[in-house]
Parts: sequence; C-alpha cells; structure tokens
Amino acid sequence: MNVGELILKRRTELGLTLEEVGNAVGVSKSTVKKWEDGYISNMRRDKIAQLASILQVNPISFITEEEWDKEAEEFEKKWKADSEWLKKYLSERFSEEDVSTAYELIEQLPKFNREGLIKILERMDELSELNKYLAQIDLVE
Repeated sequence: MNVGELILKRRTELGLTLEEVGNAVGVSKSTVKKWEDGYISNMRRDKIAQLASILQVNPISFITEEEWDKEAEEFEKKWKADSEWLKKYLSERFSEEDVSTAYELIEQLPKFNREGLIKILERMDELSELNKYLAQIDLVE
C-alpha cells in the first residue's frame, strides 16, 4: 500500500471527508485529494505530523522509500564527517590499537535502544572502577 492509498483508507475508515481532513491539517480538500492520488512529494513535514495525528497513524507511515534513502544518505555523510573528526581526536590521545577498539565499540552503539545504552554506560562505569578494586584486593592478599 502506497502513502496515498494509506491516507484514503484511514480517512474513510474514520468517516472523514476530504474537507474535514483539509481543514484539520490547514490545506484545501483538493490538496488532500492530490495526496490520496499519490502526489505527496511537496508535503511539508509539519503537515505530515498533523495528517498523521488526524488519521491516527504513525507519521513514519507517510515517509516514502525515496525519502528514507535520502535521509540515510545524509546521515551517512554526516557520520563520515563526524567519524573523521572523532578518529583524529582519539588518535591524538590514545594508541592506534585503543582507537581501533573504541571505534569498534562506537559502531555497535546504533544496535541498542535507550535502555540498552544506559546499561552500557553503567557497565562502563563499573569497569572503569575495576582496577581500583583489583588494587585493593592485591593490597589485602
């Protein structure tokens, strides 16, 4: 189902007219009809959010595959620029092996949700204290 079909389906399921949707979103009923016909390339992001709310769907439903590809491409460009800066920053402070290890860890981070990232930070805090605890054990023995 394409975006236009989704808009039409949800509008009719909710018993809304083109005019009602248009008024709620702040566009004409002819604009809503164009969206239903698949002409969504000029739909502004604020309209996407409003339309999603009116139709009770996730706004991501209105993002086309082409837009996803564009966003992914922009993210990749930004990541490459930022990662070059990060590599330089780390290489000025740590050994090449440590930088490589840190980079491997960083590349894994997108696999985790917020809860997982918090757990990672907690474990990192614990591990950073490990040498202190090991030193205390050595002193005791």
